[in-house]
Amino acid sequence: GKSNTHTKISCERTACTAIKSHKCESNQCTLNKHYYEGSSWNARASEDLLWTTDPNTLGTLDKVAADKHAIPFVFGCQNDATGLFRTQVANGIMGFADTPNNLVRQLVKHSHMQHNLFSMCYTGLWPRQHKDVAGVLVLGGTDTRLHKTPMQYAKRALDHHMMKTHRGIYMVEVVDIKVGGVSIGALPKAAQAAIVDSGTQGSYCPLSISSQFARAFRKALKPDVQQIVPDFNAAGVIFLTKQQRELLPEVEFVLKGADNQTTTLRMPSDHYMEPGTATQKGCHSDTCAFKFTLQNSDPASSPCTFGANLMQGV
Repeated sequence: GKSNTHTKISCERTACTAIKSHKCESNQCTLNKHYYEGSSWNARASEDLLWTTDPNTLGTLDKVAADKHAIPFVFGCQNDATGLFRTQVANGIMGFADTPNNLVRQLVKHSHMQHNLFSMCYTGLWPRQHKDVAGVLVLGGTDTRLHKTPMQYAKRALDHHMMKTHRGIYMVEVVDIKVGGVSIGALPKAAQAAIVDSGTQGSYCPLSISSQFARAFRKALKPDVQQIVPDFNAAGVIFLTKQQRELLPEVEFVLKGADNQTTTLRMPSDHYMEPGTATQKGCHSDTCAFKFTLQNSDPASSPCTFGANLMQGV
């Protein structure tokens, strides 16, 4: 039903002026976002109460007790959306940019969490053991029960020039990129940094590494798949069996860590070869249509983008 605690955000409020892309229409603060792959949305800035407790528990509390679990939270009510927001499972987006209004900081501000931390891990796209579980988001820290190996840490690239123009983004320094355990060679300056963006489905690196990456990928291919898999940057779908996909090389991103150490982000083939939809179910017999979701297609001067397919559990 309709919320009786909802309020619109007027243009003069700090909650509006703090939004970089805000506009003003009849004293209603609005916001919008356009993405590199073509998707977009427009929304009205709004405020309402948000609860982070178990909804079953909430239903047993009286209003005074229930209100103790609520925080006032600013968000956008979408008027329209285009592109992937119409076709993908998630038809909205939760922003976790490192800015004062994000959910994590607001929970800390209102003493609902002690630490300004969050962690996320996605399940594989295909096949999923549990079709109704896409992954886990932990607010306030990490859940070590989900870990198969000890946590590793990468150092944020706080001095990167994009940190000054793109407020709140998360960036890391890329020391090396390997295919099949072998370095692709010296990286151009643009590829020595990456934006960590869980809202992007695939992962991308600049065109400036396209040739050297493709050579390394071709060299790392095992004989059984050399004639089946075309150039790495090929568009469209590739028909492979699951066993053939498993023969494709692992990609590794070596990142700068704490105390001058490095940490490695692994990307197995099932993270960058996503089932396509060339047939009704993407598969025929034991052969399926796959497409690359790791591409070297961004402008040559852009950093890499580490998307959701790099955040899957290994």
